[in-house]
Amino acid sequence: MMKPIRKSVPTMGVHHWWNAGWSYVMPDFDHPGNSIIEWIADSAPVELNRVPETQTESADDGRTATGS
Repeated sequence: MMKPIRKSVPTMGVHHWWNAGWSYVMPDFDHPGNSIIEWIADSAPVELNRVPETQTESADDGRTATGS
């Protein structure tokens, strides 16, 4: 088994790393706003080049106040 790989990533996007197979370890106390994640699988770690921004949907679906 490979030695676990750890890295510090912005906490706001940590769920994207978790979805890619990384494990959350703890807050990164040396870098406020970051968290430590860990890759423990035998395969090569998944790297995210850009963490997707949180997307929001508009409540405006094109209808008018009368519903038409």
